[in-house]
Formats: sequence, structure tokens, C-alpha cells
Amino acid sequence: MRFNRKNQTLTRIGLFSFDVEAGARPSQVRYLNCKIDRSKMSSGAVFTTFIVVLLFLAKVGLGAEYVLTGTSHFRVHSGEVVTVTGYYKYCLASTSCPTCIRQIYLNLFTTSQCLASLRKSQLDCKEHHFSKIYTAPNTAGSYDIKMEEVLDYGCNGNYVSSKGLRLGTVLVQERRPIIKQTILTNNADKLLQNDSVIFTVLLTHDNFSSDNALNTNLVWILPHYARFVNHVPKTNVSSPYPGEYHIQIGQIQLGSSVEINITVQIDPESTLSVGQHFLTIPTFTMYEQRMADGSTKMLVGSVESVTVNFTVREDFPRGFLMNPSSDEVYFCKKKKSDWDPSCFKSIDGARWIGLDSRVKMISGMIIRRSYTRIFAMATGDRCHVVSEDGLTWSCIMPEEWQHESSSKDFVHAIFVPRNLKSNLPEGEYIASKSDGTIFLWRIS
Repeated sequence: MRFNRKNQTLTRIGLFSFDVEAGARPSQVRYLNCKIDRSKMSSGAVFTTFIVVLLFLAKVGLGAEYVLTGTSHFRVHSGEVVTVTGYYKYCLASTSCPTCIRQIYLNLFTTSQCLASLRKSQLDCKEHHFSKIYTAPNTAGSYDIKMEEVLDYGCNGNYVSSKGLRLGTVLVQERRPIIKQTILTNNADKLLQNDSVIFTVLLTHDNFSSDNALNTNLVWILPHYARFVNHVPKTNVSSPYPGEYHIQIGQIQLGSSVEINITVQIDPESTLSVGQHFLTIPTFTMYEQRMADGSTKMLVGSVESVTVNFTVREDFPRGFLMNPSSDEVYFCKKKKSDWDPSCFKSIDGARWIGLDSRVKMISGMIIRRSYTRIFAMATGDRCHVVSEDGLTWSCIMPEEWQHESSSKDFVHAIFVPRNLKSNLPEGEYIASKSDGTIFLWRIS
């Protein structure tokens, strides 16, 4: 039985002829089509025969030698160039089917490069050296370096294979910049509601990064009771979602650091109840990486968080006013509910009467002979209001407020800010009565 490179080879064995499948390669299983030569059968004999013969071709590479002369186990990043060097050697005496035309391919990264197309005259038992260049793909993983022998008429530029003899590996690692974040707090001891705290953020482009970080953004996510005040040095900041702030940093050079100071105010709207609380801020970095093909890829660093403790006390902006002609006292403090009064009045410090809930803070009063006018600020700072009895209030024009408040008869209320530090016990207030005596009252 003979085998050659024609489309069909007919080998006759007695009554049977076999068509060998064209393109059969070494060590591959092939099917033979069996044809019956009926002219040599006895007259009248009728039968049906189906024969399948497994053909195991001898391994053509029996006399071949494949060697990598350079590095056989590479560790690279995506986009890096890999140079594979080595040689192949065929000896005529030990090569099966020396008359066959064989091609030697180097297979790596789903790319096959033809090293040579060999004929019988080239089976010279010499080392034929090669050097081929490949570019590591963007997908991380382990890739085999293989050499494969193919029987064909010549090199095929479109041939792609992952078969062959394994000679080495290439471990491709994802190329990624490394941005490290360090957060420090300044003067974070004994924080109170409405205080501001400064965070110092240090972003470092690690020296072991395998690539540069481009268009870096620092992302901070604040809870509803915290307010982003500012950051230094001043750069563009955006807030795509409520409470989320993207601070633009730009490019950080490899091995260098950038320092950002961020100021956050704690519960400026007094939404939290009295007691101990935590302010926890998740933070992470976003940056771009330029890929081997020129495109950019967005990367997100690990999420970190910084936490500080703070205390909410019964401590509000407050103000009070004494009627210079009587013992009547007005007291106001910022409220949490729109339905509860902010201001109260009393003549003895023991019993207090709530004023209209739309009155936010007493501003002062004018006493002119037969009438008294009390001025205040409405909730939401909508307007200045005035009342003659402390019960019915109405808005006045800004011009009237400016005229009345600048009058020599105007008695200004005393405003006590929430951050006033005093040695007095909390909730205790002292004032003078009209007769010159001193009295103290407590607001619960």
C-alpha cells in the first residue's frame, strides 16, 4: 500500500482497492474507502461488504529535533514584545517519509508563523536557527510555545494552530498601574456636631507599577449628614450622584505622590439625635490606562474607608431678648421640627409660652410710648416679621426692617452661636431683671 501527496492514491490488494484520504498527517487516524473489484468475483456471487481500516501513519518527526535556545519560560505584561529563538534539525536517515514536503510552524498566542518548508534535500542534519517576535495579548493567562510539523505543498499564511510539541510557556500578566492611598485625619479628637474636620489624602504611584496611571480621580462618598466643604489644592470636582464627589487629580508620575486636603463639615443641618455617632467615608481611586492598541481602559482601585467619632449635644444656635420695661423674656433655639415652636416667652423663667412655629429667631423690639413692636426672622429666612402682642405675626418689607432696626429705639436681641465656648453649665442662662436683680433659668 502506497501513500503520496496526490488527491487520491489507489492501492490494490487482491479484490479490494483503497482510496487514502488526501492530506494525511503523521500520527493521525485516517479512514480508507474500500472498493470491491467485482470483475474478479465469481459469477453470480452477490454480497455487500463494508470495511473500515484505521491507518496509523508513522510519526514524521521521529528524526526531528526542536530546541529553544533563548528563554523558554517568559513572564511579561500585556502588550509587551516576546522574542522566541531556537532551532530545528532534520536528519535524512532518521526521518520518516523523506520525500514528503513538510512545513515547520511556531505556534504562540493563537498565531502560527511558518519557519520553513522542507524538502528531502534540506534534511541535512544541521541546526537551522530562527528568531520570531510576538506581542503579548491583553488577556492575562499562560500560553504554550509549540512547534508543529505539517505536510502540505508550502507555507500557509492563514494557518493558525495551537497544536504541536510544547517547548515553553509565556505567562502574560495584566498590565496595571498601582495607586496607593493613605488617609490621615487632623484635629479629629472630641469632634462635635457642626464641626469641620480636615482629611489629608496621600496618593502614591507605586514604583512597582507596570504602567502609568492617566486621568486619576479621587472619589469620596459622604453620608447625608456630612457636607463637602472644599479641597486643597483646588481642582475640578464633580458630583454625579448625591453625596458622591469626584476630585480630578490628573496624571501622577511613576514613583511620585500627590497630597490633597479635604474639609468635611459634620451634620451642619442638625439632623442627628443627641449622642455618640460615627462618620464613615468610603473612598477609592479611578484612573485610565493606555492599552497596546492605543485605546484606554478605566480601572478602579480598592475601596477604603476612613472613620471619625463625633458627639451631638443639645447645643443649638440660640438667642434671647429682655423687654426693658418689664420682666418679659424671649428665648429662641433652633428647632428640628417645623411644627414645634422655636421661640418662647416667660415673665418668671418657670413657665414658658411657645410663639408661632413660623418664627425662627427673635431679632429685637421697639417700645414707643403706647405700643411695642417685636421683630423676628421667619423660618426658612423667608422674611422679617413683626408682632405687637407676640401672637400675631406678619411679614414686612426689607426697607421697613432696615429703617426700624437702625432706629435709636431698637433693642437688639442677644444671639448666642452654637459653637460658643462657655464655663456655664449647658442649658443655664443668666439675665438682669428690670429692677436690677439677677435671676437664672434653665431650659430643658
